[in-house]
Amino acid sequence: MRYDERQQPSSSGALVAVIGVGLVLAILAIIAAAGVGLFWVRSKTQQAIVMEQRALAEAHRAEAEAQRTVALSRLEESRRAAIPGSRLNFLVGIDREGNMNVAGKVIGLDELKKRLAEFKDKSHNTFLLRIDADQECPAKHIIAVIKVCDKVGDIDYRIMSSKDADMPADGINAGD
Repeated sequence: MRYDERQQPSSSGALVAVIGVGLVLAILAIIAAAGVGLFWVRSKTQQAIVMEQRALAEAHRAEAEAQRTVALSRLEESRRAAIPGSRLNFLVGIDREGNMNVAGKVIGLDELKKRLAEFKDKSHNTFLLRIDADQECPAKHIIAVIKVCDKVGDIDYRIMSSKDADMPADGINAGD
């Protein structure tokens, strides 16, 4: 047997061994790539979860801040309502014929209702309606104004006559 012939089977074995090692290395590379891919997917998923939790926490914080603002606003309204003289005044004058006027302008009951509703919304119901009635004004005209207050709802009012104009705003509450 010649020397070349013996080498041939041995080089076939080496070739098989090299191919086997190459396959093992390829399988290990695939496993490593899959592991890196899974790690990358997992880290991206965790980042998405963290971002979602941050967004949710920010939404909760914003909601809590809005509730805090509303609570402080209500507290301030309560404080203003509790302090005599801190309320805004809405003055309605009624002459002896029953004509009503607001800021010198003669108005009807429908216009009064509209203005009271608007003023109530703008002032967050922290105003006092002062009804300044002429001494000779028939009670039915004053009662008509009180009925308008009842229709608008939850309006604090005081009834005064022209001679009581010096009476302070915290006089008897005819609305209770």
